[in-house]
Amino acid sequence: MLSQAEQKTIIQTNYRSIYHLCLYRLKNEEAALDVTQDTFTLMVEKAAGLTNDYIRQWLNRVAENKCKAWRRKHRRDKAQVRLDELHPDALDRLLYQVGDYSLGAYYEKYEAVMLERLSPKEALLCELRFARGLSPAEIAQRLHIKVDAVNTRLSRLKKKMEKIIEEDIPFL
Repeated sequence: MLSQAEQKTIIQTNYRSIYHLCLYRLKNEEAALDVTQDTFTLMVEKAAGLTNDYIRQWLNRVAENKCKAWRRKHRRDKAQVRLDELHPDALDRLLYQVGDYSLGAYYEKYEAVMLERLSPKEALLCELRFARGLSPAEIAQRLHIKVDAVNTRLSRLKKKMEKIIEEDIPFL
């Protein structure tokens, strides 16, 4: 069990190394500060069960795990934004706003290429996410699968759609 004085000493001794570990892993100063603070907050919360013997290793492991969790969360957020950018209606609106493009034939080609290259499962997922605007949780509920499975499928679908766009739709 750690006293308050011991906790303060541990924080003063290890703060800099934990911060630099987080900064190295995350490449983002604000995120590194947040994760470092979370690491030491957890240490204070768990102080009753900790001993001084392996505290540095424990702090490093907690910081590593929190960095991984932060990266997973933000990678998922970033992927979600990119998926929404591929929404056919968004493309439609964007092209009409940009200028005098004859979207009719181009859009039909885009839609035809996508449908031709997507499996039935992917086409259904595309319809639920993009055409109907359902969240991953709502899609999971309708398909009777886990939300993580939906997110994984959406991520794979996004990559496949980007590849299709790069290969077959040079305008974008």
